[in-house]
Amino acid sequence: MPLLSGCAVVLSCTDSMGRFSSVAAVPRHRVLALHLTAAVTVAVLLSCLALRLSGAAEAVPLSVRNLLGFTGTAALCAAVLGFRLAWILPLIQAVAAFMVGSPGAGGVDAQWWEWPRAASTDGESWAVCVALAAVGVGALLLRNRRTGMS
Repeated sequence: MPLLSGCAVVLSCTDSMGRFSSVAAVPRHRVLALHLTAAVTVAVLLSCLALRLSGAAEAVPLSVRNLLGFTGTAALCAAVLGFRLAWILPLIQAVAAFMVGSPGAGGVDAQWWEWPRAASTDGESWAVCVALAAVGVGALLLRNRRTGMS
């Protein structure tokens, strides 16, 4: 679910009114930053609520971490390829981690690139996901600020 949510957050940022946005009173990168913040917040809250209601509250940290990581990879991909193709890099990451990776029982032996399968207490995977989120969103905002990309 975090893969889908992370991609949906970034895909929801598509601006089909590029010409209007380029002359709007509020710069597009500010609106985009607010939109991303609100969308990630809603995704995290809905994910936490769904996990608590389903009786899987122990998976909340894992879900939040992976949502941050997949949102970051989707934002990075959107900065490079555009919003409509933002799903490619997160999907490649998920396939690689789940098909090639072997993190051991409970994800305790995960390498840095296997962060989607690492244990929720693995500090390195949290660092990778937070870094991905910061770099991805930062690159997306910077690209949008320079080019007015939609």
